[in-house]
Amino acid sequence: VAKASKVVELTTEESILDAAKQTRYLMVEFYAPWCGHCQALEPEYDMAADILAEEHPTIKLAKVDAEANKKTGSAYGVRSFPTIKWFEDGALSTSEVNMERTAAGIVRRGGKH
Repeated sequence: VAKASKVVELTTEESILDAAKQTRYLMVEFYAPWCGHCQALEPEYDMAADILAEEHPTIKLAKVDAEANKKTGSAYGVRSFPTIKWFEDGALSTSEVNMERTAAGIVRRGGKH
């Protein structure tokens, strides 16, 4: 039985802002289902969400299918996949989040807040 991911699936600008207001820190991955880099990131992102839920519960991970939700991706300036955005205290904090795209790299970046 596959366990449920702790990564929240969002679709609209409003859902992102609502999620950002419900936690201190929110990392959002904008992805496209056909993107190889996104496909490689998915299990790492899921693993990082599990680790962060245990070690840093004020940090949540979310994702947006920017192919199916082009307006949302466009609102956040998404031009390539995957694009990661960081929200702090309900607002967009950093334009680009650069990190190693592994569970450990994501956890390290999240822990730096």
